Amino acid sequence: MLTIAALPGWAQVADSVLVLETIMVEGEREDQVAFPGALSMRLGMLSALAAPDAARLLDHAPSVEVGRAGTSGAALASFRGLGSASTRIEFDGIRLVDPATGSFDLSLFPPSLIGSIAVVSGAADGSIPGGRIVLGAPRAAPFQASLQRGSFGYREMGGRVGTTRPHASASMMVSRSSFDGAFPYRHPVWPGNPVVRRRGAARSHTAALLSFHHHARPIPDAGGQSAGGVLYRAVVLATHVDRLLPSLSISEAQAASQQDALVLAGLHMQTQWGDMPVQATVSTTHSRFRYEHPERDSSRVALGQVALRARLDKVLSRAWTVAVEPSLAMSRTTTVASYDVHDAALRLSAGYVRRGWMLGVFLDSRHRSTRTMGSSSGENVLAMTPGVWWSWVLIPGLESRLAVARVLRLPTLNERYWTPGGNPELRSEQGLQAEWMLSYQPNPSLHVRLVSFLSRMQDRIVWRPALLDPSRPIWTPDNVALVQGHGMEFYLSWSPLPSMTAMFSGTRRIQLDRSNPAAASHGHQLRFVAPWSARGTLEWSRGTLGFFATWYYSARRFTATDESTWMPSHRTLDGGLAWRPILKRVPFTVRLSGMNLLGAAYESSPWMPMPGRSWRFGVAVGG
Repeated sequence: MLTIAALPGWAQVADSVLVLETIMVEGEREDQVAFPGALSMRLGMLSALAAPDAARLLDHAPSVEVGRAGTSGAALASFRGLGSASTRIEFDGIRLVDPATGSFDLSLFPPSLIGSIAVVSGAADGSIPGGRIVLGAPRAAPFQASLQRGSFGYREMGGRVGTTRPHASASMMVSRSSFDGAFPYRHPVWPGNPVVRRRGAARSHTAALLSFHHHARPIPDAGGQSAGGVLYRAVVLATHVDRLLPSLSISEAQAASQQDALVLAGLHMQTQWGDMPVQATVSTTHSRFRYEHPERDSSRVALGQVALRARLDKVLSRAWTVAVEPSLAMSRTTTVASYDVHDAALRLSAGYVRRGWMLGVFLDSRHRSTRTMGSSSGENVLAMTPGVWWSWVLIPGLESRLAVARVLRLPTLNERYWTPGGNPELRSEQGLQAEWMLSYQPNPSLHVRLVSFLSRMQDRIVWRPALLDPSRPIWTPDNVALVQGHGMEFYLSWSPLPSMTAMFSGTRRIQLDRSNPAAASHGHQLRFVAPWSARGTLEWSRGTLGFFATWYYSARRFTATDESTWMPSHRTLDGGLAWRPILKRVPFTVRLSGMNLLGAAYESSPWMPMPGRSWRFGVAVGG
């Protein structure tokens, strides 16, 4: 318990997840127990298994909003309205970065390759302004093959094989899907709400995942005591997406196309060095992005990165523990020019544990150097961000937690140098975040959580529309001197019966421009940040039959800084049935899912509509 209190920098360790088969939210991982905002989810529910894309899996997590650029575009997650570039995405301990956006596109992951999700808030995780979303690989399965068909030309085939031994497991998964992108759409803003047909937003996706776990047995020493064993975890992922991207929601098919490719590999190790737990991760990531338009600028970006991370815990006494976490990332991004970036970070943390409560402090220091190939100019940044947290148990099952941290975000290469539209003069975001959480979980069937949060960000980076000339509109980033934010999250998970699970979450998020009282944007909500959102899920199963329904609501999102124009609010309802018999000792699953059953006309991103009512039918053999 003492080593647990030393800060949860390793949320990606999936082996510490407590598995509960009948509910999705399992409670916090052991290495996150000292922090507010840490929420782990195991994707075993029917609604998660039937999710049409990886971004929809995050609809179960409070405070996470995913902006989807239509059916073929990117899907970017934003935590508490702080933006996708402030929301870190990791997969089995490997940080994922999209060279085109400075964040990561969740549409590169098919849902079948994700087995768990952990969400950690920024105030709890140190210097990250937003939060951290950690994706984990699924468990190994002996054999499974699946086939899906759906509305608007949707097709998907997948399979996986694996083996499990007492101290090792290995698995390989593949997935291939396509979508023709043609669907009718009732425009929610144009006068008369005309019905138009979306054409040309076709998409195809191929992905493969190979994972391996090995736990070496402890070796007894001469005194008969067992030394710590070693846990190894290796993962290799390759994914490729081809897209056709019409420029407007009512346009016909165009030659504009985009290809995204990602290959990553990582090795993680855990062991015991004397009385000190040690963890280390080495990973490499390579990604390519290509966009081509017959009349506009074409773009090509390639990124390669090698990253090293380690963590060493030390118990000083019955009450005190400390941890040291160094990391180093070296990357090269190639566009018109080449950029070498070296990022070094060091976290020092200490935890103090007493009966019923814990106190911790941490200090993050970060150094970045950037060099442009062929140029002597460069950038060196040294930053230090402290934080403190306090957790205490009021009564059994009722826990209160408080976290305060200074946060910092350096501008991405995309924000500074993207062509056209980059702004080399951008300053770093910096500010203060605080949150308080009250969590009540008297038994595994009931979990209620309430979180209140505040933020004050200086030089917040936002993208504004601009014109290179009257015929070439673009978006370019700029600093907003001061943005004040606050909000509240509510989460409820309840299983009144072993066969029934209900979940509900709601989020109030306010991000106001407070920089210039004379500006039209002063006192107004930032663009594309929904002030309200809510989601609920109901699942029921009996024997081999199962039913699920998932409801989602988003308030209107403003598209102008003075709140004069907006995307309307929308409600969606998904539902489905599943039949899971066992035929001749082989698991067999038949699933019928309906998406957007209310037939809502909505856009998650401006001018990028989502489909109306649609259906998918799937069959899976094995499990």
